[in-house]
Amino acid sequence: MNVLLHGHSPATHTVAAQQLDDSHIRLYKRIDGQIVQEDVEFFPFLFLSNPAYLATYDRKHWMKQLAGGNFFRFLAVFTRWTDLWEAVRIIIESERTATGRRIDGYADAESMHVRPDPITQYLMQSGTTLFKGMVFDDVRRLQLSVLSSPPAHPRAPRKADESILAVAVADTTGWELVLDTKKLDEASLLVELDRVIRERDPDVIEGHRLLEHDMPLLLRRFAYYETPCTIGRDGREPRAAQSRWGSQEIEQDFTVIDVAGRHLIDTHLLAEMHDFSRRSFESMDLATLGAQFATGQTRRIRPSIRPDQLWHQEPKEAHALLLQNVRDIRALANNLAVSSFYLTQMVPLSYGVVARTGSAAKIESLLLREYLRQKHSIPKPSQGSQTTGGYAEVFMTGVFERVVLADVESLYPSIILHRDIRPETDELAIFPALLKDLVAMRLGAKRSMSASENPAERARLDALQSSFKILINSFYGYLAYSRGLFNDFARADEITKTGQELLRSILKQIELHNGQILEVDTDGVFFVPPDNVADEETEGSLVQRISESLPEGIQLVPAGRYQKMLSYKKKNYALVGYDGTLTIRGSALISRSMERYLRRFLRLAVSNLLDQNIAGLHTLYATFYSDIANHRWEALDFCRTETIHDPFAVYEREIGEGKRNPAAAYEVARRAGRLIKPGDRISYYVTGTATGIRVSENSRPAEEWDPNFPDENTAYYLSRLAETADKFEIFFIPEDFRKIFTVDDLFGFDPAGIKIMARRTVPESGASASTDQQESEEFGIWIDRS
Repeated sequence: MNVLLHGHSPATHTVAAQQLDDSHIRLYKRIDGQIVQEDVEFFPFLFLSNPAYLATYDRKHWMKQLAGGNFFRFLAVFTRWTDLWEAVRIIIESERTATGRRIDGYADAESMHVRPDPITQYLMQSGTTLFKGMVFDDVRRLQLSVLSSPPAHPRAPRKADESILAVAVADTTGWELVLDTKKLDEASLLVELDRVIRERDPDVIEGHRLLEHDMPLLLRRFAYYETPCTIGRDGREPRAAQSRWGSQEIEQDFTVIDVAGRHLIDTHLLAEMHDFSRRSFESMDLATLGAQFATGQTRRIRPSIRPDQLWHQEPKEAHALLLQNVRDIRALANNLAVSSFYLTQMVPLSYGVVARTGSAAKIESLLLREYLRQKHSIPKPSQGSQTTGGYAEVFMTGVFERVVLADVESLYPSIILHRDIRPETDELAIFPALLKDLVAMRLGAKRSMSASENPAERARLDALQSSFKILINSFYGYLAYSRGLFNDFARADEITKTGQELLRSILKQIELHNGQILEVDTDGVFFVPPDNVADEETEGSLVQRISESLPEGIQLVPAGRYQKMLSYKKKNYALVGYDGTLTIRGSALISRSMERYLRRFLRLAVSNLLDQNIAGLHTLYATFYSDIANHRWEALDFCRTETIHDPFAVYEREIGEGKRNPAAAYEVARRAGRLIKPGDRISYYVTGTATGIRVSENSRPAEEWDPNFPDENTAYYLSRLAETADKFEIFFIPEDFRKIFTVDDLFGFDPAGIKIMARRTVPESGASASTDQQESEEFGIWIDRS
């Protein structure tokens, strides 16, 4: 067993850990399909720069001086969780007195480092990890989808909340159930749902917007009826608190809900984390994602009205929609949660935390666990910023054929290992050792996957190597993470500068081989090979010849070949594979925040451009213009949906202080008398008759739009269409562009002579940053072990 990657405890089949009381953790193990409990002692701890800050603390604790010269040189360990937080209070008061600084909480104190989660603390000190010795199918998973109605009386006081109409639950055995308030009143439905979850006894509960909507709503409805919610193991009620999840990539407010002995997995958050790096999802709604991942469903339900309206008008169809939801959730988790499962076998974090946090937190937890095991001091984050970013540039715009993508395989990790880069404060050299082990284990998993003929084993190994890859590709980013304990901006700059040099040498080699460079993005180059390179084999040979010119340990590999490419802007392009698949990348080209009709227009326009179908492009624009002018659409086509991030009181205060402008989503909710909270999603459309209007003052809830009496702002939506079409101005001379994107063609449109322009751009100078007391000798605990 690799201690660095999987912890120093050999314990297996632990599916969950839960704080039992002030000094014990309850472990839940799945043995032969049954849950076995084990209660273990737990000793909370914190790192301290100077023991003098705890001089007045009179409760039992241990203070151990750690090896090395890093900032936090002492480890304070306590017998109870409440004792730890009393020590934190005293340290804060002592630091305030000593420095005169304002310190609002433990995160502001410079003299200590504390992990506020008892489960993380236990996993770090014990070397235990969850799911060790298990495969994904060993875990019992339950899927949940809630159908609710809007508040019946939106202007009423707080008790006017969404009400639950129906709930679908299913699990990985194929069992499914719909609970419906047409048969049960809402209070009885909640009681039955509580019983069903305890009876099915899942290790994991999965849902889409589970943390943002479904679970908070369920807990509010249980509280409203004064009905205990006992879905935790041992019959304990869930605990909820607002938090901001700590990802270097994305930060988002959400409700932390702790269900004893079970993990909550939100597939919406999984999709967001997946899409941050790959930009592969057009939308985050469950129906769109489900259509992409769910297989074997011959019929998909796409209601044209709100689900709650469907429940009232077509209850059987609403039931079928709910069952489709839970199947989609399972399919999403089958595809997006498996890497998190295998990462949980490595890092000292619970499954739910792994699924919703970024890679920086995972890498740091591995470093901390080993420093804690070796009783070595840890650093504080260094100050500064990175001065050099990844190399990204566009060299040609237009439509090109026979495009090759060549990637430097694991560019930054390869540079780290090749140059033996590590943070200056990594005195134990754990950083490069972790990376080296991860790379070796990933290569081993890929070799085993290639050799295996068992589909299930190949899928397991693929998920395993993917989990390794997630961490491997994040080591560079961790160095540039401002809150990382072991961050090192100078080393991060060294990596990016080396990467730039390598990419420039690759560009030179491509040009020497008569290739035409289109775009470079951090670790890959799109280019058109010379005419004598005309198939996959010769393309691979060309890339191999270029790779041979690179330093040892750095390898250029074919990463894609495309029939056509639309090169637009830096990090913005469209590709057509040889199988006809269209892929669009980059928010400057197409963004999920756009209204649906604009996303559809852009995808179809890009497809016409790639086909060089100028007549089709003109017809497309004219058709969309006519449909908008004649109201031939539905509210979903033109409404915008936004998530509420701040409480309404904060929004109003900041408006009053001049810190923000009025926002349409908040103003729509205000005018509708709707009670909103962080996590709520507001859909609205723009009203009026002119283009130069304030959207926040001229918008209505999307559900109020009536196709029989349409009142959307046609002029506004036509101007949005014209603005979107302006994206394509770069591909034509001005006269041709005006001919294509107009409806004023009295004598008919003639595409003759109109050509898509290929232009050489002038690269910007330099590179662009990528858009990261005495120890007791009578009572020995884990800090005394060598």
